[in-house]
Amino acid sequence: TFAKKISKHSLGALAGYQYYTGSNSGFSAFRDNFLFPDYTVLSGGSSGNIKNDGYATEWTLISYFGRINYAFNNKYLFEANLRYDGSSRFAAGNKWGTFPSFSAGWRISEENFMAATKDVLNELKLRASWGRLGNQEIGNNYPFAPTVSLSPKYISNDQIQNGAAILNMANTNISWETTEMSNIGLDARLLRNLSVSFDYYYKKTNGILLELSIPKILGVAAPFQNAGVVENKGWDLQINYSNYDNAFSYGVTFTLSDVKNKILDI
Repeated sequence: TFAKKISKHSLGALAGYQYYTGSNSGFSAFRDNFLFPDYTVLSGGSSGNIKNDGYATEWTLISYFGRINYAFNNKYLFEANLRYDGSSRFAAGNKWGTFPSFSAGWRISEENFMAATKDVLNELKLRASWGRLGNQEIGNNYPFAPTVSLSPKYISNDQIQNGAAILNMANTNISWETTEMSNIGLDARLLRNLSVSFDYYYKKTNGILLELSIPKILGVAAPFQNAGVVENKGWDLQINYSNYDNAFSYGVTFTLSDVKNKILDI
């Protein structure tokens, strides 16, 4: 982190690195026909009906991120963010995504022409922002690879045998699901106790990772595809009145929202 103030200029910066890895493994075993029912350790069961199973999976997310803040005279505010994320859930060439965001604010109440209203209109700020984020949380660690499953069984010589097969269709072209959002808002505080905040936003999600139907004759599960586009637009209003100056303190908040959701493509 870095912070510096020179006269009316305030500058701040942040840079970071994150490495996240997750792994999961498990083992199970089964026998029946226990000779001594009260002695239920695994070796106390019969040797005829024996089953066991095991699994392991892992994934990794690497992120580089940074932020720059700038303010002039505590009236004009600007912020820029940048993320660079890499996920092991996508194939080479599609692992990395760049996700920027920007925001700006204008504290109108700090302007000289607003001085006469200071006792009534204590704070007035106009703000706007735009940003893009990525999503790789699809519940499948290897959707880009034709992995072999050891779970299928088959019959040979009247005995159940272990098998191996590819059960899921892979898609090496999938990449980050991305969401872009634009927002404009207004914040005001009146008479010290009354606060009003209003936001209007537009959000569009592209390349939503979906498992679309494929013909059953293929004999495998459907692959993930960047196949959906969804649009959200709406507004939020919040009004808050609080009084903490007396022995009896209280606060009341009123909120109202409206949103329209539309599937643009699937």
